[in-house]
Amino acid sequence: MNFKKTYVAIAMLNMAALEEIQAATFRVDSTVDQTSVCTFEAALAKINGVANPGLANCNSINSNPLGTNDEILFRVNQISNISSALRISKSVKINPGGSRVRFIGTKEDRIFDIRPNSESMDVSFDNVHISGGNTESGLGGGISISEDTIEMGSATKVLEVTFELNNSEVVDNSAAEGGGVASLGAQVEIKNSSIANNTATSSPFLGSGGIYAAGGVTHSGNSGNASLLIQDSSIDANTATRGRAGGIGVESSKLTIKNSSVSGNNGAGIFIVDDEFNLNNVNISNNSSISTNTSGNGLISVRSVGSISNSIIENNASVTRGGGINLSQGCNVDTCVIISNTKVVGNTSENEGGGVFVGSGATLKINSSTLSNNQTTRHGGGIFVNRSGKVDLLATTVSDNQSTNGGGGGIAQAGESEVFVVNSTIANNIAGSAGGGFYRFGLSGSNPKLHLLHTTIRANKSIRGNTGAGINFDSGTVILSNSIVAGNITSSLDSAQEIFVSSLTSEGVNLLGNSRNTLATTLSGFTPSSNDITATSDGSNPSSLSEIFADANLTNNGGTTLTYSLANNSPALSSADSSECIRAGSVDQVGTQRLAAACDIGAFETPDSVNFYTIRLANGKVAVVSL
Repeated sequence: MNFKKTYVAIAMLNMAALEEIQAATFRVDSTVDQTSVCTFEAALAKINGVANPGLANCNSINSNPLGTNDEILFRVNQISNISSALRISKSVKINPGGSRVRFIGTKEDRIFDIRPNSESMDVSFDNVHISGGNTESGLGGGISISEDTIEMGSATKVLEVTFELNNSEVVDNSAAEGGGVASLGAQVEIKNSSIANNTATSSPFLGSGGIYAAGGVTHSGNSGNASLLIQDSSIDANTATRGRAGGIGVESSKLTIKNSSVSGNNGAGIFIVDDEFNLNNVNISNNSSISTNTSGNGLISVRSVGSISNSIIENNASVTRGGGINLSQGCNVDTCVIISNTKVVGNTSENEGGGVFVGSGATLKINSSTLSNNQTTRHGGGIFVNRSGKVDLLATTVSDNQSTNGGGGGIAQAGESEVFVVNSTIANNIAGSAGGGFYRFGLSGSNPKLHLLHTTIRANKSIRGNTGAGINFDSGTVILSNSIVAGNITSSLDSAQEIFVSSLTSEGVNLLGNSRNTLATTLSGFTPSSNDITATSDGSNPSSLSEIFADANLTNNGGTTLTYSLANNSPALSSADSSECIRAGSVDQVGTQRLAAACDIGAFETPDSVNFYTIRLANGKVAVVSL
């Protein structure tokens, strides 16, 4: 009986396998249309099941009837002079496992027009190069995926399509949206491919010079199963002459990018609206604006939920907000976007947020990352948080950013925004006005909230303002917990202030710098607690900071970000409040274990191997004894 059961199971499996392989295989032997051999257009017509007058009636080389996995192989390496779109309406695999095949258009029409007639379909391209496609009024100069009845802005349901590019190129195409690839309501995979030098010419919205993907409707709606996967590929040097997305534009469609680059596009590198995205090991760089009609941001997210990890977002130049990342609107979950182990560096914007802009209602968490050398002409060289936006900054360094004509070289806030910084370093940022490290921007009635826990704020500079080189919040709520604010200066050293606030609550034990001729105790709205430590950080004499920090400059002390380690006799050693130590978590910025009973003040925890102990003195200072 057991043998019979096993036998039946094997038989059923074999039947399923036979059904799977019941597919026709066609082989293209000629680069031009002729009746004596099988051409690509003739093979495609055979699979589509449409009449093909004047062309060869290709026969399957494996003698199988048409099935669900039909494929087209090639003996030629190029199909040239394509002047009208090649229609695909049934499932097909093009060039599976073959060497590179080039599809060259005459710029009179798109190359592929993929439209399911009455059934879901899977379409895959393997190791192809697509170029010379052009359409100024439709979707997809190189490849268009849609349904016969779909129109821009309609709510027509598009049948599910799976579209795959493997080891392929799509280049030199032009379209209104999706100059290289346009996908509506499809599941699209692009692997080992290059999509470059495509142009979107007439769309006022996304533009999408390289790829356009939508979830069956445009500019609104829900994605359903629509998705776009890009892996081991490059989306480079595409152009949106009017719209926002030079590289990739996605509406109501899930976006996943792995081990790829989105670089050198005119317009935003990536623009995603109303869905989910996941970027891992992606280089988004050198995307720029070509006019006021395009944005140039690295990534723009509108009402979307996503993650960015192990990536680099650098040297993007935008005429709008958020040169590197722009989260323009909120989403329907607590945290819209999570960024981890990522560098946001060298980006510029002509509006708020040189590195990152967080719009009203948007929420962002940044973990174990670096934001450096970003610049804006207005406020928030590193990050700008607008209105009801929220940012959590964990184990992250914000350094060497600049707001040339505004405040908040590091971070600027407006409205009712909230920023919570834990185990992080804010250093060497420059503000053209006030608040080299942190700045509150906006009308006097706004009330942003800033909470700094185990944070180090050092060497930030205000050029024109003489108040609050480290923190400048003339209104709003500031909470300082177990943090260091020292060595921050203004251009007028004689009247420099580390902190200028209307209201500040001191929790735990903070180490407060005493800038030249201005004591921290004289600041408006802020009276240090009896536990706080006042230390010297004379901006004209940096050597005094050596009593606090072992490092003169940001240094790799472990982990993925740069930090300042503490001097052997630093008053910050083992002086923090234990309850605030616990709130900051079990490790410091670089991953060193914190001693909850006696941890260090600031972002960095000195490892246990350093032998010393501290004695708290009656005047609020500490004595450190090395063993």
